Amino acid sequence: MVAASPLPEQVPERLPVGVRVGLPDDVPLVMDSWLLSARESEGHVEGVRFVRWQKAMQRAVLARASTRLLIAHPDDDPSVIMGWIVYGASTPTVLHYVWTRYASRRLGIGRMLLASALPDLERAEVVYAARPAREFDEASKRWVAPPMAQRIPRSWRFMPRAQFLEV
Repeated sequence: MVAASPLPEQVPERLPVGVRVGLPDDVPLVMDSWLLSARESEGHVEGVRFVRWQKAMQRAVLARASTRLLIAHPDDDPSVIMGWIVYGASTPTVLHYVWTRYASRRLGIGRMLLASALPDLERAEVVYAARPAREFDEASKRWVAPPMAQRIPRSWRFMPRAQFLEV
């Protein structure tokens, strides 16, 4: 039997993670992870049409003057991407997508990125363009909303991202 490791006496006040503005060198990873994540969240959609549409949508969103990209990274290495957020700095704020690397999930990276983009998170007027991916619950044998979906402020509105291609 393996002994449980003792809890630390003092939990750090914050994770050793920083947030920086996205750079052109970050865009390929953002686009690839966005595509794979969107495909997974929409039920492993396959096909050339989906990939073409997704890439065209990403390029259109990222090319806008109002679009912002923030990157979460370890404090000691800004080149390592732990997560990112793409949003439109407009009124209302358009939240296009938030992504965290699988190994960095459930550490508060997404919340940190949201707080960096939207300092007044609860009262901000936000339209979000992608729903959190559903998860399969083995116990009930059903697809369920992930815990983060229950934390979306009631004031936020969902509008599918296709509506933002022509903005």
